[in-house]
Amino acid sequence: MGLSNCAKGFIACGVCTAVVLAIMIPVGILVIAPAMGQHALSSASLAIPNSTLFLPASMFVTPDGGNISNHVELTQTSFPFSTTLHETEFIMYMPDGQPCWEGIQWDGDPADPATFEPNEQCPTANFNATSLAWFRMPEATIKHGVTEIPVFTVPLNVVNPGTLTAVSFGLGLAANFPPPYNLTLSQLHVWIVAKPKLTALGFVQIGPLKMGKKLICVFVDGMAPLPTGPTINAGLDCQQTDNMSDEEIDMVYDTFQEQGGFCKADDGCDWYTTTTTTTPTPTTTSASKVVQV
Repeated sequence: MGLSNCAKGFIACGVCTAVVLAIMIPVGILVIAPAMGQHALSSASLAIPNSTLFLPASMFVTPDGGNISNHVELTQTSFPFSTTLHETEFIMYMPDGQPCWEGIQWDGDPADPATFEPNEQCPTANFNATSLAWFRMPEATIKHGVTEIPVFTVPLNVVNPGTLTAVSFGLGLAANFPPPYNLTLSQLHVWIVAKPKLTALGFVQIGPLKMGKKLICVFVDGMAPLPTGPTINAGLDCQQTDNMSDEEIDMVYDTFQEQGGFCKADDGCDWYTTTTTTTPTPTTTSASKVVQV
């Protein structure tokens, strides 16, 4: 006795459903999910309202001897469900335009404007664009809306110790300079770049993706603990101003690889082939006192 038309219809529907699922599940995992993940990161907002740098004098010998303590806030509204952001390496890149404070001369008289005088430490008015450092952010669960990642302290692998030290000194000395230098020196423009991996729904692996955010970090007096030795401690409030384009993200990665990439001093990498390591002098004619940042 043959199957009834109703039974045949059920079988046909079952076969069609199986075929559709066989096509759509891989498409969803391989195409749709990565696109959603990339959109979520590209449209997300990143803030680090409390970022403290601990830079020991020894970092010129052991560039991975410093630490960074971060309280990160990530806001995303693209993924409707929680997603795991795996441990990720973040690059700190400084674009062109950061004032080189050691060349600024001022006699302290408000009526006299400050001038820039080139010297060995500051041949030009601004530092050259460079990778500053990199660190690893631990794994975190990113939810829909605002995610506050608990404060974490991790090693800071300094790529350009000379520039990072000079910029950190400038942040603390900013208040001693006349306008507009007191404002421009108290702000550090930093691009944060990473290629994170995500896990959605507990099993869908997404990435590596691209993430690039432009931040302005403002020096906050008193945020960092007082140093107990020859250490620069600098507390910063970093807020996002814009997203980076794919071309800018690729440029930062290319520059970073030229400066040594993700390696530590023990790996034998040479961070100094394209960087300057001159130790900044803690006093200048611009400042009447040494400021601990």
